[in-house]
Amino acid sequence: MESKYYKWNKRGSRIIIDSGYKTFDNYIDCISRGNVVGRGQISFYIRPYNEITCNGKTFEKGHLRNYDLSMFSGLDYEVRKYVESITTNQSCILYKFYTYKYGIENQVGYIVEQNGNFKIFNNSYYSKNKKQKCLEFITKILQEEYKIYG
Repeated sequence: MESKYYKWNKRGSRIIIDSGYKTFDNYIDCISRGNVVGRGQISFYIRPYNEITCNGKTFEKGHLRNYDLSMFSGLDYEVRKYVESITTNQSCILYKFYTYKYGIENQVGYIVEQNGNFKIFNNSYYSKNKKQKCLEFITKILQEEYKIYG
């Protein structure tokens, strides 16, 4: 199915978007739901606090959720607290979007998805409008994928 928000380059190896934030648009390779480690996106399912078993082993409550959250270096306090508040009994997907320039990470922001609902976190005061618009655009892509794949 063709998206109304993006296209693929001729080789099909890179997404082409126009989010209004050119640095990000030129950096990102793909925007996708679920567990992703890619150029411009890191996202993982975050297990619920009450989930205690994994691969036949039993852990203390909260251990698996904390392990999942540890995949995000430099996770904002506000984002972490929000994820902890919504994942007592249900999982969510936490997305981090970023670029690198001159070896320095430039964080675009975070998006949290749970049951088809999306919440944007943009704590950047510099270029806030540009990054906010970009995150809203990304959310439309993720919502489109959610409608198709659930």
